[in-house]
Order: sequence, then C-alpha cells, then structure tokens
Amino acid sequence: MGPEGPQGPQGIPGPAGVGVQSTVNNGDGTFTITYTDASTFTSADLTGPMGPEKNLATDNLTQDAETRTYNINGQNLGLTNGNVGIGTSTPNSTLQVTGAVSLPIRSTSSSTTLGNNDYTLVMNVGNLTITLPAANSCTGRIYILKNISANDNFTSINYIKANGNLDNKIKKERIVWLQSDGTNWHQINRD
Repeated sequence: MGPEGPQGPQGIPGPAGVGVQSTVNNGDGTFTITYTDASTFTSADLTGPMGPEKNLATDNLTQDAETRTYNINGQNLGLTNGNVGIGTSTPNSTLQVTGAVSLPIRSTSSSTTLGNNDYTLVMNVGNLTITLPAANSCTGRIYILKNISANDNFTSINYIKANGNLDNKIKKERIVWLQSDGTNWHQINRD
C-alpha cells in the first residue's frame, strides 16, 4: 500500500438537524415541545396521584402553649425548662421516663470493641480483651460487662475500682459496671 494522498474537496452540506427550540408547561400536567423545524409534540398528562392532605408527622400532635408540653396519640412528651419528659408532662430531671426503658445488650465469644451502640456486654468465654473507648471521648457513658465464663476477661484500659485501685480484670462469673468521668473509667458497682 502506498502513501496517503491529499484530502479531497468538502462535500455538499447535509440538511439541518432538528432540535428542541422550546418547552412549555401547559399548566394542566402536559408539556408542549416545539422543535427547530416548527413541529410540536404535546405530552400526555404527567401528573401522578396527589399525596395525603394530612401532615402525618403532626396530625396526632397537640401542644399546650402554657406548659409547652405535647400530646402524641395520648402519650405525653414534656419539654419544661430544658428538661425532657417521656410519659410525663412535668419532668423533674434532665430526662424523666415514666415507663420501661430498653437498652442494647449483646453477647460475645471473642474479643470485641465497645462503641456508642453498646450498653450491656455478656462474655460467654474467658481470656477475652474488651476494648473500651478513651474515657475523654464519652463522658458519662455507662457499660455493664457480665462475665459468665469460668475464666477472667480483661479490658484494654485500666479502670478505677470501687476501692480506688486500678484494674483491668473482669473476674469470672462477675459483673462490672463502668462509667466514664471524661478522664477515667470508674467501677460504679461493688465487687
């Protein structure tokens, strides 16, 4: 094959293409598209069914403007001077719950790390290491560590026992409650 020759002359231009010139919302759920060749297309009604007229988030919510308490389907939620009450319209503490409280619990047979979704941990076997978060990252947090095994388990960080001594052992068949003061983990139950 020989070398490529020079480019030939440009051919005759083809007809102009057709594009969208404008789109109009007809206000009735239809749209009219006008093309550059002056032809048009009107769509079918594109509106879907209307949603509920009720505000489902607040439909069953009433507020007592004087006490700033709320009633949701007959259940009280009180907001009084910065206090929150669930099941009461007159909370006497930062959080007051009138009724049962459900907190997370899980079991483990291997070393694990506790996080903000943990509360009670049941250890089924011994010689585990339970990694606690740094005390300064979770001031006030409480963990309940229940060792049902025949061997001791250990925390990754020393805690201050009820007698003031440091320890990291969770003795066999024992329960240790720990709470962070923002600097240290403290045992808040007695051995």
